[in-house]
Amino acid sequence: MMLSHHCRVYRLVTLISVVLLGMACGRNRTSTTSPLAASAPAGQKILLSDSMMCRGGADTIRFGFMHSGEIAVKPLVLHNRTNEPLLLTGTTQHCDCVALEFDPQPLRPDEQRIVRLRFDARGLTGWQFKTIDLHWAGKRHPLRLYVDVDVE
Repeated sequence: MMLSHHCRVYRLVTLISVVLLGMACGRNRTSTTSPLAASAPAGQKILLSDSMMCRGGADTIRFGFMHSGEIAVKPLVLHNRTNEPLLLTGTTQHCDCVALEFDPQPLRPDEQRIVRLRFDARGLTGWQFKTIDLHWAGKRHPLRLYVDVDVE
């Protein structure tokens, strides 16, 4: 009887050890991946491809619901997927309520950079659908961003 008691204790200790080891391994795996996730730029990603730079392109940015008089800023991540540096030279907006804050430095191939799209809902009500064109050095066609906002 004494031998079986020792076997049960040994099995219990082994089981607890395996569970604790598994928890420790899982914790290490999580901590290894979390810094990578934290270093990734936050915001809606816009891929800048060769075809987009050649023919132009478009994307939709949704702000959702806003109150009249509110100003909202949405981060966007521009990701250069071309083989050449891209230089954002300016914007053309079709309403003063939309503006883009950006760094005028070249965006190297495979580099990502955060820009900030601002929407000013002062004096506006109802559904708003605005555009802003991003112009690139040496490119004929802009990237058009459609801005979708519902102002209450």
